[in-house]
Amino acid sequence: GDKVDTVNGHLKHRIQSSAELFGEKLVQFSAPGKPVFALDTTRDQNEIEDLRKSLHNVMNTKFQDIKVPVSWCALSLKLKRRKQSLYTYQTCFKLAKESGIKDEDDFKAVLWFLHNRAGTIMYY
Repeated sequence: GDKVDTVNGHLKHRIQSSAELFGEKLVQFSAPGKPVFALDTTRDQNEIEDLRKSLHNVMNTKFQDIKVPVSWCALSLKLKRRKQSLYTYQTCFKLAKESGIKDEDDFKAVLWFLHNRAGTIMYY
């Protein structure tokens, strides 16, 4: 609802402001088993952890049957295996090309999927 939209808007603004410090857009990969979700962090930490686990379990169940291109999976695995979690747009695009993603339109589609559906990255 409205609160989620407010939180998402605030996060988007903060991330966009941070990206300006680097002079370009950023992509952040989340830690394995910890998809990115907007949460009210003023709540009890145990409650937040339980909610995170529940959301992760639902997401895994809901999306395990979705068919995605192999190149998208390859990029996700490549990001997961690297030791860093924050990438510039261009660095991530280079990794995407190495994974078989041919053009920027396909790259933007995989970013959208990994951000909005899989919850494994934050991209604004």
